Amino acid sequence: MCGIYLGEEEDFKIINMVASRGKDLQKSVKFNKFFLFSSVLAIRDKIEQPIITENFSFLYNGEIYNETVSDTIFIKETIEDVLLHFKHDQHKIQEISMDIYTKINKFENELALVILFKDYILFFKDDIGRKSLGYKLNKLQISSVGYQNEVDCLFLYIYDIKEKSLQKVLKQSDYVQHLVSNYHRIAHMIQQNKSYAFLNQENFKKSESLINKNCSVHDLDKLLFESTKMRLIKGNIVVLFSGGIDSNIIVLYLILASKSDQKIFLINSSFIDSQDRENAKTSYSLFKKTFPERIIELVIVDLNCEMIKTYKQHLEDLIYPKTSKMDLNIAAVLYFGAREARNYSKVCYLGSGADEIFCGYNKYKGDEYRDKMFFDLFTISYHNTTRDDRCISDNNIEPRFPFLDTKIIKSSFLIKSEEIKNKAILRKILENYGLGELSSFKKVAMQYGSGIYKIEKHLYKKN
Repeated sequence: MCGIYLGEEEDFKIINMVASRGKDLQKSVKFNKFFLFSSVLAIRDKIEQPIITENFSFLYNGEIYNETVSDTIFIKETIEDVLLHFKHDQHKIQEISMDIYTKINKFENELALVILFKDYILFFKDDIGRKSLGYKLNKLQISSVGYQNEVDCLFLYIYDIKEKSLQKVLKQSDYVQHLVSNYHRIAHMIQQNKSYAFLNQENFKKSESLINKNCSVHDLDKLLFESTKMRLIKGNIVVLFSGGIDSNIIVLYLILASKSDQKIFLINSSFIDSQDRENAKTSYSLFKKTFPERIIELVIVDLNCEMIKTYKQHLEDLIYPKTSKMDLNIAAVLYFGAREARNYSKVCYLGSGADEIFCGYNKYKGDEYRDKMFFDLFTISYHNTTRDDRCISDNNIEPRFPFLDTKIIKSSFLIKSEEIKNKAILRKILENYGLGELSSFKKVAMQYGSGIYKIEKHLYKKN
């Protein structure tokens, strides 16, 4: 994992925030009149960034699941191959950009990438938008934190350095094409809210679904195992753990996919006597009983009003451009959980995305409930994942989201209604693995389950 900064000027406040994301290697350079800074949290390989060559430089954050020794070297070689192919057509920046993206996107990935050429800057993030990346155009800045505009994960962004202009090019992957071809289902929801103006796309064409078969419990079981296995690292396994259905599913598959000697640490950050605290204890006990051969530990982080008030300004800086009370509440729970998690590993796992994919929210009711789910999935990068990435990564630890896997999301679109309402298909999986007691837990939003909502009046008290 890395932190990214590219700017016409050095913004030391943002650079310091970027530095917190990776403390193994840090480097700043000036390339083609731009200031570049990168911080690296070395998980697989220890390669310094920014990468500088004669024809380009790049900053990269994330993971590409292609079994190569180094993502960084893979990206460098990919860019070089594409530029060689277009050596007589260097002006065809759209084609070059799409070719680079397509070659990288052959593999499951969660990333943010900024490539600086002589005349252009290409930047984008993965199709689901799990990594934080944004920009501002007045004195150009592209960074992991502290930005004004969120990068839309459906597009490639190409900035013309001479003209100081920005163009967006729609990605051509199957996943993105499926999303945009179903845009008509949620267009009215996008248009009703000004904050979604950047997502308003009048030219998306309606088409049929790309998925032509149902996804059964057996199918999802296999996909969850594969997604979790792919994202496993060596050594300790750490989960930000509420004790709810989502995090219990994540723990289950981490147990199934990992080696028996890998220790598992469940980090519960909540207030004393909160619902999440009780759920975590109940779930932990059942996991210990069901898998007695595994070393599983529950680690409690006691939240309190004073610690959150102390870090309130820092949390507000991290969640920006998000500004709501709900965002701050969620940020606090994740931030302090991650601060403890970093003592055990460089990676932590979360159950994020399960509500949007498997109908977990209470608001999913009525005839249009699946359209509402699709809307929340369409906007999940803007609403959730980039905020969570910023808050967790600030603690020098990388978040991974096994539910937010391209195959899982694509397959979920045609899960039968009776199997998806209220996460029925996930509850069935827990029952199948002897964890039926955990399948009856009701959905409680993080700010309520953790108990943080109880101190809102103290956090937001006007002077």
